[in-house]
Amino acid sequence: MKEMESTCVRVKEVYDWMETRTCKELVRRVLVPNSTSEAEECICIPYYVRNDSEDPSPIYTTVGLNAVESCYAVTHTCTGNCELTILVNGKEETSLASGDTHLAEKDHLESITILPDPYGQGCKGTLTLDISYSAGSPAREFQRRELPCYLTTAEGTILTSAGADTFYWQIEKTSEQRSFPLRDGSRVLLNKISAAFRTHVTVDIYDRAGDVVTPCTFPVEIEETYYLCAPDGCKFEGYVTEFLPNAYVIPAEENGCVCLDIHLSLCISHRMKAFGDRTAAIRGALCSPREDIPLPCTPPPVSIC
Repeated sequence: MKEMESTCVRVKEVYDWMETRTCKELVRRVLVPNSTSEAEECICIPYYVRNDSEDPSPIYTTVGLNAVESCYAVTHTCTGNCELTILVNGKEETSLASGDTHLAEKDHLESITILPDPYGQGCKGTLTLDISYSAGSPAREFQRRELPCYLTTAEGTILTSAGADTFYWQIEKTSEQRSFPLRDGSRVLLNKISAAFRTHVTVDIYDRAGDVVTPCTFPVEIEETYYLCAPDGCKFEGYVTEFLPNAYVIPAEENGCVCLDIHLSLCISHRMKAFGDRTAAIRGALCSPREDIPLPCTPPPVSIC
């Protein structure tokens, strides 16, 4: 029979731990994304307009475009003495004699039309239109609705679980202490531990038609206070045991721009643990003793709460 022998090993001793649940409401405002397109066109239009025509002849119309910001040049050349009236968005803007050029900018260009001099003998020639524009897509419509919400990285990659690497913790033991009663009527003095953990939540934003407009990723920071038995020199470890995000959207308006208020509802179960490294002396018939601490050893005393 193997003789009894002594050895020392390092072990982790938990002095105290606390688990709690935090629910928090956050509101984030985002602008509705809107796509734009840039283009340039050069249009040469041969025309013949009778002088007895009372209706303007259209030469350019922004069909199917929601908003056009434009810079355009209209050049008029013809044979003979012919004058044209240029109308932009249905309103008279200028008159052009043969060889003249009209340069202008327009925030919302819809149409350009021409009308001949009613006292002339008709007008025949070529009209050149150089135009550059940016056109915005039609405004999307939104309604109040729940939105898919995920625990993610800062880049928006979905995380399947609330693991140890999911949250970034900052933990600080303060000098503040508080006395708490025990069941037997005595009291215990516990240390205040301030902690904050950070992560990211991504929300998929849908419009009224059910199309995904864009995913939005928001940083989330939760601050919490724990009171624990935490002797000098101990260490702390915090981790989240459950993370339940919820989100819904409410359309809003700010300075004439359509915005969305994203309401985040977070319910988080989290735990804080105070522990220390201890040396334990073990006596027995050991098959494979750990020799990480040389003998003889004496476990140091630890002041506890």
